[in-house]
Amino acid sequence: MTAASRPTTRTVLRPTTLEEARDLAASLASSGLYGRMTPEQGLAILLTGQEIGLAPAAAMRGIQIVNNRAFPTADTLVAVVRASGLCASWQVTESTPERCTIRTQRVGSSHTDECSWSMIEAKRAGLAGKQGPWTQYPAQMLR
Repeated sequence: MTAASRPTTRTVLRPTTLEEARDLAASLASSGLYGRMTPEQGLAILLTGQEIGLAPAAAMRGIQIVNNRAFPTADTLVAVVRASGLCASWQVTESTPERCTIRTQRVGSSHTDECSWSMIEAKRAGLAGKQGPWTQYPAQMLR
């Protein structure tokens, strides 16, 4: 197939009924490719992903079950915002293990927003210092 004859749109497998979603979730959960999860957790991940516009595999990679709740990862949320068509600009202006600052601008607005998150706030929220990604990858977690 030549580049000129390739389709320009992607076909995404999306379940259209609850039964299809359950079957897909059970298959993906049992595959082990997305970590250990129950079929019910897989279904929660698929439904959460569908609500924010993610294809099933992207949802399985980018949404985690934490304390029995489905949460998109920070990188997934950034990707959803940037792909939404509403984000004119997303710029990380500072990224260290102690602080992250991001400047954003919405399409059609002349106003820019700037938000910072620091380890002080992460500690206050009870996140920093826990074994896992907050101690292993603090700069990424702040971003």
